[in-house]
Amino acid sequence: MTQAPSSLLRVTLRRVFRLENRRRTPRPGRLEHLRAFPSAVFGNERDLTIYLPPGYGEHEDVRYPVLYMQDGQNLFEPERAFIPGQHWRLAEAADEAIAARTAQPMIIVGVDHAGPARADEYTPSYDAKKKVGGRADDYARFLLDEVKPAIDSRFRTDARDTAIGGSSLGGLIALHLGLTNPDVFRAIAALSPSVWWDNRQIVTTAPEAVKDATLSMTSASSAINCLPKDGPTTFATSKTAAPTTASAPGRSGRRWCWSSFSRRPRAERRVPSAEWGIRHG
Repeated sequence: MTQAPSSLLRVTLRRVFRLENRRRTPRPGRLEHLRAFPSAVFGNERDLTIYLPPGYGEHEDVRYPVLYMQDGQNLFEPERAFIPGQHWRLAEAADEAIAARTAQPMIIVGVDHAGPARADEYTPSYDAKKKVGGRADDYARFLLDEVKPAIDSRFRTDARDTAIGGSSLGGLIALHLGLTNPDVFRAIAALSPSVWWDNRQIVTTAPEAVKDATLSMTSASSAINCLPKDGPTTFATSKTAAPTTASAPGRSGRRWCWSSFSRRPRAERRVPSAEWGIRHG
């Protein structure tokens, strides 16, 4: 029997923003939209979908941590998902985790991808075989210089408490931005990240600060950046099967946690990996 997506996803939220104790009855958060958000970096527009936690409008003195998620079309609204009706149910997962007090109330920003330009924007290098890619640093400018200031000015965010996540190429860009901007992103939820891109270029060019530990991953895995905040460790990819779960400490004190879901059908991997991610991220 397949577990409900909302139940599976809430674990990722637990770990990114942890809070103990339990509350039984979920209260729903609400969604707001910034339609056709313009980017001077890319010269295009895209929608931003913002999840505001239960009680956001009742506590005007409270500021909230923020989780920036990629591929915003797939997160909240079934009619906008790549496969219509098969969205991540991220709002429901957040509601349940917050109600259970296994996750701190948070703001989640779903950033739409740019359609045909998705592979360019989400990858740190040009892949000669695919003849596309390499604009991840431009995407970093877009997210950090355009999106984040707009969110921080419109909503009651705790600008010092920010995380980033995504799946597949969205997981790859989350890894890249988290590794290159550790002063901004305190945690990374990289769900089935496409570390295979351009012959695993992200592994060979990881910053020196993270080259003090090794963690095997496959493209069917989740790599979650674990606290504390003082700097990430590194990872490597493997084409062979790996243990179900693993973690690796680094000199910096931060850990990478890992889990494989390769025995599940490909279409089913993201949801359980997201759940695992909140528990270990």
